[in-house]
Amino acid sequence: MPGVIIAGTALYIALCCLVAWIGRNTRLGAWGVLISAFVFTPFITFIFVVLLSSKGPDSAPNS
Repeated sequence: MPGVIIAGTALYIALCCLVAWIGRNTRLGAWGVLISAFVFTPFITFIFVVLLSSKGPDSAPNS
């Protein structure tokens, strides 16, 4: 049983880090998205990152 808890915790942390990496170019940045993923679960945070990220020309980084 302890192995299941460790594996579940590792999976949760990995998903939080993945969502933070996906949301690194958002307004919150990677750290804000990571904290949000820990608080609200990675799935809910991922939905917000996808829905609230702007895809227009203003979101492109300046060269």
